[in-house]
Amino acid sequence: MKNYRAVLGPNEREHWDEECQKATKSIRSLYVYDPSEVTHLCEIAPSFYLMWVDVSTIRADDREDGTIDIIEQCAHDAAEDVYMHVSDVLKLPNEDLGEYDDIDEAIEEIRANQCNLLIYEDPHVMSFT
Repeated sequence: MKNYRAVLGPNEREHWDEECQKATKSIRSLYVYDPSEVTHLCEIAPSFYLMWVDVSTIRADDREDGTIDIIEQCAHDAAEDVYMHVSDVLKLPNEDLGEYDDIDEAIEEIRANQCNLLIYEDPHVMSFT
């Protein structure tokens, strides 16, 4: 059994077009990682390997024009696992997920039950697909 953590990635909103930026306050990916494993990617600073779980979107308003659905679908389509410096990950909202047999089990658990990180910014307008 290994201990896994979830991290809410940095706000990716600025990388979207103007219409998407108007529709959202935040677009962030949720990742799971093993804090006991670090990788050195041709540099001295260690990195965690973050496995993408889902996307978290905070709406800017109550619009129902389908923009948020399109953003979330595009975020899902572009989703990928990433390496991020340990120091950067530790600055972001983190949550201990507990012990699991493997990371896939931890990911399934977080998808089934969500996690406290999803209320980090605004519990009233959060969408987690």
